Amino acid sequence: MLTLTGTSIQSGGITISKGALKLDFSAAISLADLRGITSPLVLSGGTLNLTGKVGTVDSQTVASLSVNAGASAVTLNGNSSSSLQLVLNEITSSEGGVFDFTLPAGVQDASNGFITSSTNDISGIIGPWAALESSDFATLSSGNIIACNGYADVCRLNSASKVIANGATTNVPISEGTGSAADVTLGAAMPTISALTQSTNAGVSDAIINSAGQTLVVNGILFS
Repeated sequence: MLTLTGTSIQSGGITISKGALKLDFSAAISLADLRGITSPLVLSGGTLNLTGKVGTVDSQTVASLSVNAGASAVTLNGNSSSSLQLVLNEITSSEGGVFDFTLPAGVQDASNGFITSSTNDISGIIGPWAALESSDFATLSSGNIIACNGYADVCRLNSASKVIANGATTNVPISEGTGSAADVTLGAAMPTISALTQSTNAGVSDAIINSAGQTLVVNGILFS
């Protein structure tokens, strides 16, 4: 990992490919923009970490974020700072790219967390390639990146719906529920959904989707 603590002025972009870069405000004099704010950020299977300074308001702006092929991540470690902000502006993704955002502690607002000018897709998430802390799909609320809360749950156990219905804009989590186990089934011959997830937020016991000769079409799957 390359760690940077000083302020620099640069005209080129920042590309992280299968490596890690740390912007460490905890050891810095400046509390804003250790890298040039006109620099685009490109991740191709790389990781960016920002660490805040205790009791201060810290921020970094980049011109844009491009997610290329590979598994990439950005982590904001507040480190007991008052707030830590990364302004990403527009976010774009390429085929084969997946991304994980880790939020700083505290309320995610205009001065804390990830800020972007991008918008959600038609299903209400950034995209099936974008996860939040490896356990939820990421969504946008007033420009902040937060966990998706617009799910259409199905349950592994038989206390609630066990049918994945057709809905191209639907994001489906497999929750635990209560009662006895039974197969999850498909509600159409070829249902299409936006995304499917099962994580520690909802229980991770084995779930079975019994297609019964049908086909489930899904844009993204997240298991953790």
